[in-house]
Amino acid sequence: MNYLFTPKIIFRIDDVAHNMKWQIFFKIINLFKKYKIKPILGVIAYNKDKEFKKHPKCRFNFWKKIYYFQESGYEIAMHGYQHIYSSVSNKDYLNHGGFTEFAGYSYRIQLQKLTKAKKIFNQNNIKVETFFAPNHTFDDNTISALRNINIKYIIDGYGIAPYSYKNLIFFPQLFYYLKIIPFGFQTIQLHTNYFNKNDFVNLKNFLDINKKKITNFSHIKNNNVNFNIFYLITRILIKKILVYLRSLRNKNSRAC
Repeated sequence: MNYLFTPKIIFRIDDVAHNMKWQIFFKIINLFKKYKIKPILGVIAYNKDKEFKKHPKCRFNFWKKIYYFQESGYEIAMHGYQHIYSSVSNKDYLNHGGFTEFAGYSYRIQLQKLTKAKKIFNQNNIKVETFFAPNHTFDDNTISALRNINIKYIIDGYGIAPYSYKNLIFFPQLFYYLKIIPFGFQTIQLHTNYFNKNDFVNLKNFLDINKKKITNFSHIKNNNVNFNIFYLITRILIKKILVYLRSLRNKNSRAC
């Protein structure tokens, strides 16, 4: 698919776990349904994040609900194992830096975590072949371990088109908010636990305006990756720009 002439957007929802603001989550899911959009659901296999534990625990069978979403055509992604930031990343694949569950650990340790996570999905009849890391921090050991447990796709990365790296397909995710580039492919990330009324209105308006560009992951995940040299150069430039801007932001925050 040539994303220069047929721009596409997919959505991913992070931090789906037993404890979350379920009322807001279902409100957003119902909004997406009106537009026949099925965002990728990033499910935490075994949530131990203390901040998330403060949110209401679901009164239904969590894994049966995730299975229902899967059977309804939603892509279920592995969003880490326990969502515990047990280290700080200084060198990760995206040069993102910051707290991490994976980056910096040995291949053996990461494989243990990811194998345990995959086992939980398997025990609940959830087919998972997609991954995105908490806080976007992962490294080559993570990628190798993911390949070992038969993960095929990572919803993260730089650029304006899906690309292949170490036999996994990356679907770039550039922004943390409702911002659109005029061409190319992009993923938009949502954290429903932090949504307020204005966020909901902004999302609805965004869907109204851009509904023709939004698609479901199931429609594009099996497309051949385009190795166009323009996409490669663009990916390198976008990475350099975003890493530089992030370093300036971090420098300014430390100065304060």
